[in-house]
Amino acid sequence: MTSEIDIEAAGLGGVVGRRDLIALQTLEIGTLTSHPIPIVPGQFITVAGRGPVDSNGSGKTTFLSAITLILADPQWRLHESGKYAARLLFRPEPVGLSAKEHAPATVGYIVGVFGERDADERSALSVWIRLQSGGSPYAEVRWSDGLVLARGADDAQRLETAHRTWATLRNRVPVTRIGDVLYGSSPRCMSYLHTDGTRPEAPSLVSEELSHLKPEEIGDSLIALAGLTDLVDKESDARANRVEIESRYAEERSRDEQRRLEEESDLAAVADRDRAREHVARVTVLRRLHAARRFLDVRADDAALGDQIEGLGARVEERREAVRQTQEELDELAVPEELQQRVAELEGVHQSLQEDLSGLIGEEGRYEGELERLGGSRPALARLAELWDGTPAETLSADLEASAPELMEAEWAVRQATGQLGEARTALERIQAGHDPDTAASLARLDAAGLPAAGLLDAVTLDDQVRGAWEPRLWPYRHAVVVAPGDRPAAVDALRSLPGSVLVTADGPLDGAADTPLPTGVTSRIPIRRFLASVEHRTEAVADPASAHDGDSGVTVIGGFPEPIAGRDARIRQAQARLEEAEGRAEAAQESRAAVASRRAHLENALKHATAAGQLAELDERLAELKERLTDVRHRRTALRERVDEARTVWMHARTKVDTLEQQRRFLAQKTTQARQQLTDVERELAKLTSRRADLPLRYWTDQWGGDAAAAEELLGAQEPKLRSAGPDALMNHARDALNEAVHALYARTPAPSDVQDLVDRFRDSLSTESLADRLRRLQALTEALDDVLTGMAEHDRRTRVQIEEERRRRQLALGELDTVREEREEELQTVQKLVREVVKGRLEAVSATYDRLDRARGGFGARLIIQAREPAKPEQPRRWAVTPAWVRDLGGEAIPYKETGNSAQKKIQAIQLVLAALLSDENAEGRVLVLDELGNSLGDQNRSDILAALQRAANSQRVTVLGTCQDAVFPHAASYTGEILWFSRHAVTSPFNDPTRVWGFDENNERVELTHDWITRGAPG
Repeated sequence: MTSEIDIEAAGLGGVVGRRDLIALQTLEIGTLTSHPIPIVPGQFITVAGRGPVDSNGSGKTTFLSAITLILADPQWRLHESGKYAARLLFRPEPVGLSAKEHAPATVGYIVGVFGERDADERSALSVWIRLQSGGSPYAEVRWSDGLVLARGADDAQRLETAHRTWATLRNRVPVTRIGDVLYGSSPRCMSYLHTDGTRPEAPSLVSEELSHLKPEEIGDSLIALAGLTDLVDKESDARANRVEIESRYAEERSRDEQRRLEEESDLAAVADRDRAREHVARVTVLRRLHAARRFLDVRADDAALGDQIEGLGARVEERREAVRQTQEELDELAVPEELQQRVAELEGVHQSLQEDLSGLIGEEGRYEGELERLGGSRPALARLAELWDGTPAETLSADLEASAPELMEAEWAVRQATGQLGEARTALERIQAGHDPDTAASLARLDAAGLPAAGLLDAVTLDDQVRGAWEPRLWPYRHAVVVAPGDRPAAVDALRSLPGSVLVTADGPLDGAADTPLPTGVTSRIPIRRFLASVEHRTEAVADPASAHDGDSGVTVIGGFPEPIAGRDARIRQAQARLEEAEGRAEAAQESRAAVASRRAHLENALKHATAAGQLAELDERLAELKERLTDVRHRRTALRERVDEARTVWMHARTKVDTLEQQRRFLAQKTTQARQQLTDVERELAKLTSRRADLPLRYWTDQWGGDAAAAEELLGAQEPKLRSAGPDALMNHARDALNEAVHALYARTPAPSDVQDLVDRFRDSLSTESLADRLRRLQALTEALDDVLTGMAEHDRRTRVQIEEERRRRQLALGELDTVREEREEELQTVQKLVREVVKGRLEAVSATYDRLDRARGGFGARLIIQAREPAKPEQPRRWAVTPAWVRDLGGEAIPYKETGNSAQKKIQAIQLVLAALLSDENAEGRVLVLDELGNSLGDQNRSDILAALQRAANSQRVTVLGTCQDAVFPHAASYTGEILWFSRHAVTSPFNDPTRVWGFDENNERVELTHDWITRGAPG
C-alpha cells in the first residue's frame, strides 16, 4: 500500500535535500535508449551528438527535457496534471517513421538517481516518473531510498523490470506537487529549450526572448534563483494570517451584529409583552368603570321615565273627553235632502241654456268671419270689372282658344328660320376656311392626323365660258379632297373609318406651283394637272343640254347649274347670298310670332276683366245675404243671455246654502279627527315610555356593578377628568382600544395561537353584530385568555433579559481578544515585511553588483538592475519586485533597459549573465541544474568563449550543474571548458532508437563514482 508524503515534513530542501542528480535512465522516452547516463554534478556538461544527417535528430533535446521533468521545471506546468509530459513518450511520426511499422509507446519511465557528496548507496535516492498517453493521470511520481534502477539484458527486459519495480515503490508524490515535496521551496532547475512541442514554451530568464518578460516576472525568477522564495512566502503567509484574522474579526463582528439584531428582536418581543400586560390591566380597570357608569346611567333613566309616564296618564284622559264632545256636535249637523235635489235641478236648467247660448255665439262668429273674408276680396274685383268693355266672357274664351294653334305655327317657323340662318352662317365660315360641307368630315380627319389637304372644288376655278363643259365633269368629285403623293398611304389610313371618302393625289406638294398648261378656262391653286387632264380625256362635253358623257362607263352628268360650283370665291358669294335669304326669312318669322302673341295678350286681359265683372255681382249678392243672417243671430243671442243670467243667479243662491252646511260638517269632522289623533299619539307615547322603562337593564347592571350608587360615584370621581366625564360607550371604546393594543403588542411579530386568534376574531366581529352583553362576554373572555398567556410568559421574559445581557458580555470579551490578535498579526506582518524588504533588496542589489562584475569581466561597459518594490492592490496579494535589467551599450553611455531595441545575441548574453549573477549571489545554490539549449549559436567567438568560461566558473564555484547543447560549430569551444561530455547518436533514419550514449568526464568525488561504477561499467547486468 502506497502512502502520501507530508509536505511540511519534507523540509525546506524537500525529500531530495542537498543531494545532486548523478544519473538518469529513460525507458520508452523519445528515441533514447534505456542505458543509464552518469552525470557529474557541479560541472559544465556539454551535450552534443549526431543525427542521421547532421547534429539534429540525435535526441539531445529529449534527454534535457527528461532532466527538466525529473527536476520539476516550472515550464512543464505540472499543476495541470502533467498532460504535457506525456508527449515525451516515443512517437514514430516526429522522427520520420511509420506508425504501422513502429507502434508508439503508451507507457514510459524516467528514473533520476540523487546522491550526496560523501555518501554511499544507502544515502542515495531514486525518483521515478511514470508517463502514459491513454489519459489522466498522464504522469505519476514515486520515490525510494537507495539505488533503484531498471536492470536487464536489453531494452525489453529493462522495460519489463521497470513495470515490476514501479509496483513495489511505496512513496507516492502527486505530480502537481513534485517540486514542493521533492525539492522544497527553491526551484531545483531552470531551463530554456527549443522543444518540438513536447512541453509548453514559456518566457525564461535564459531565453533569448528576454524582452518578452515583464519586470515582475524577472524579479520572481531572480528571487527564486537567489533562494529567497521561502522568505517571500513567509511574507505572503504573514499577509494571509493578517487577512485571516481580519476576516475572523469581521465575521465575529458580523455575527455579533447579527446576534444583536436577533436579541433586539427577542427584547422587542419581551417589551411587546410588557406593553400587552399594561394594556390588559387597563382593560380590567376600564371594564369596572364601564359597569359603574352603566349602572348610574340606567338608574337615572329609570327615574326619569317614571316621572314622564305619570304625566302622560293625565293627558290621555283629557284627550278622550275632547273626542266625545266633537263627535256629538258632528252627529247633530246635517244637509236637508230636498235642498240638495233643488240645487241639482237648477244646475241642469242653467247648463242647458248655456249650451244654447254657446251655439248662437259660434254661429255669429262664423258669419262675421265670412263677411270679413268676402269683403276683403271685393276691391280687387271691382278694379278689374271697371275695365270690362261688355264683351261676353264666353266669346273671349273661344277666340283665345282658337289663336293657340296659330301661335304654335309661328313659334315653329321662328325655330326653323333660326336653324337655317345658323346653317347658312356656318356654311359661309367653312367655305371661307376651305371646308365646305361636302369635304368637312374628310378634311377634319386629315387635319387631326397632321396631313395637309384641300377640297377639290375649293381649289379649282372655272371661267364662265367653260362652266357648261367642266361643272358636270367635276360634279361627281364634289366630295373629293386632294393630298400630296407622299401622304396618300397615311391619308387612306386616317380615313379608314369614314366610308365614302374620296382622295385625289396631287402632282406634287400642295404648296408647290401648278403645272402648266391646264385646260382652257380652268385654274387651280394646287398642282392637279394630271387629274384634270384625265377627266377631260375620259369625258365628252355636250352643249345641249349642258352635260358631260363618259363613253367608257356609259355615265352622263347633267350640268346647267344656276350658280358656279367650283372656285372658293364663287362658292363664298353663293354662301353669302344664302345667308342673306336666311336672315330675311328669320326676321319675317319673328315679326309674325310677335303679332300673334300681342293679339293673344289682348284677348287674355279682356277675358280677365269680363270674368271679374261676373264674380263681383255674385259677391255682392252673397254679402247682402250674410248681413241679414248676422242681424237675426245677434237679436236671438241677446235675448238668450238674459235668461242664462237669471237661471245662474237662482242656482248659485241654492248652492251657497248647501256649501255652508257642508263646510260646517267638514270642520267638525276635522276637529274630531284631530282629537282622536292627539289621543292616539299620547297613548302611543305612554306605551313607548312604559316599554322603554320595562326594557331598561337595571337589574343586569345592578348585578354587574355589585354595589350601590354611592360606591359607583365614588369610583368614577377618583379617576382622571377624561375618564370621569366619559360616557359608557366611550369607556367601552377605551377598553376595546386597549385590548386591541394588547393583541397587537403580543402578536405583531408572531401569529397568535389558533384558540386565541379565534377569540380575537370573535371579539372584533362582535363590535358591530352582537348585543352589549355578548360583546362584554367576548371582551372578558379575550382579556382572560391574554392574561393567561402573559402570566405564563413572565418568567421566560425575565430569563431572556438576563441571558441576553450575559451573552453580550461574553461576545464583547471575545471580540476584544480577537482585536488583540489583530494587533499582534499586524505587528508581525510589519516585522516580516521589513525583513523581506531588507533581505530581498539586499540580495537583488548583490545580484546587480555581480551582474555588473560579470559584464565588465567579459569586456562589457557595465550593467545594473533597476529594482522597484510593487505594493499589492489588495491586502491578501503578495508584494511584487519589478526588476529591470539595463546595460551600457557604448563606452561612456547610459545603462539602457532591456526593453530597448538590441540584437538577439547581446540579449542572450545578458540573460545568461543575469542567471549566473543570481546563482553566484546565492550561498545555497549547490545542487541546482541549469539547462541551456543551442548554447552559443548566435554568439561570436569571443562572446561564446566568455559565456562558456563564465558558465564553468559558476558551476564549479557554486556547485551548480550546467547542461548545454552544442551544435557542430560550438562543440570545439565547449569541449575546452566542459567537465563532462555526453554524445548522443542515431545513425540512420530507419532506426527507431539511438545508439548507446557515450560519456567522457571526470568526477573528483570517488565515493560518488563508485556509487554507479558497477552499473555503468558492466553495462546492464541481469
